[in-house]
Amino acid sequence: MSEAVSTSSRGFEQLIELGIALSAEHDHDRLTERILLEAVDLTNADGGTLYLGGDGGTLSFQIVRNATLNIAMGGTTGVPIPFPPLQMYNPETGEANYNNVATAAALTGDAINIEDAYEAEGYDFSGTKKFDEGTGYRSKSFLTIPLKNYSEEVIGVLQLINAQDDEKENVIPFAKSVQRLVEALASQAAVAIDNQQLIEAQKALMDSLIKVMAHAIDAKSPYTGGHCQRVPELTKMLRRNAVTPMKGPLRTSHSTRSSGTNFTLRLGCMISARLRRQSTWSTKRQSYRRFLTECMKCGCALKFCAVMLKSRC
Repeated sequence: MSEAVSTSSRGFEQLIELGIALSAEHDHDRLTERILLEAVDLTNADGGTLYLGGDGGTLSFQIVRNATLNIAMGGTTGVPIPFPPLQMYNPETGEANYNNVATAAALTGDAINIEDAYEAEGYDFSGTKKFDEGTGYRSKSFLTIPLKNYSEEVIGVLQLINAQDDEKENVIPFAKSVQRLVEALASQAAVAIDNQQLIEAQKALMDSLIKVMAHAIDAKSPYTGGHCQRVPELTKMLRRNAVTPMKGPLRTSHSTRSSGTNFTLRLGCMISARLRRQSTWSTKRQSYRRFLTECMKCGCALKFCAVMLKSRC
């Protein structure tokens, strides 16, 4: 009894530490990877998969791990995942796909705990069995948890496979107590992913607004046409080269993704503001010169005005 309490206490402490770490992580790949790896460690699972919802009612593979088969795809590994997204709805009939465990969890919003995939009813594990035949693996216990944001919308699915005993010699079912810990982890993970997606959406919106203003300024004035497109690209090229040298005075320069985004936004705002003023000044200068020319054509009566205007140009 005391051992069970101690194990549960360690699990809750791990959840608290993980919640703090997830809220501080800003890199998408590291965030999703840590969510899955921590869930695998928390449940002593052999592997797992993290899916995120995509356009058109799909679940796309983000991270895939399996210790026995030494599989590590997605995330910071840089190894692409070759599997196509899971369809939550039949493309032809539009019917919900409850045959797949991951899509069923996403559609119902409920956790699905399966002791043995080969004996489970109501789900299609033909793909899993085919995978096992080709690799010699034995997929048995599955724990599939939907990721819900603060609005109770499912934004992804966390799936763990083959829970193991403490000696990691036998595959066992996922215990109910372990399932509750993973559900708590999934809740924290969903909030962290959702917040990151909202921030990225805000950055994309700001970037679009700056581009719209830049295009409008470029189209308005012949003096600055294309300037708003050329200068940011040239400046970003200089910035990339400034943070890559391994020797010389710039060897200590470094950059992060967030600093790069802030740099781009500030650069766009600065150029747009400066060109707006410059465009107005250039247009006024051109108008003064045309008026000056007309004044000179009118003779001596307007020479005084011409001299005054010339001094301002």
